[in-house]
Amino acid sequence: MKVNKYGSGRLNNLMKKYIGLFVLFFLVSIINITVFTLSYNSLVTPYLTEPQRVLNANGILMVVFPAYILSALLTVFLSVVLTKKLHRH
Repeated sequence: MKVNKYGSGRLNNLMKKYIGLFVLFFLVSIINITVFTLSYNSLVTPYLTEPQRVLNANGILMVVFPAYILSALLTVFLSVVLTKKLHRH
């Protein structure tokens, strides 16, 4: 391990890890909020009454659930890529 003027290399690797995890958390949060917002805007309008929303629940679930599954797969992919990059340095 290389030591530089700012301290040990271990500290730098730890900082990279936490910054990488924060960026991953931020990206995943944005993806999930986007999925929810787009799904809500396209499937449920504020003008629907509660009984109408209940009747449309199956349709909403059929669209939103696959989007969250896709979001989860993207999250796993990003975390694997991030882990490989962090362990490479």
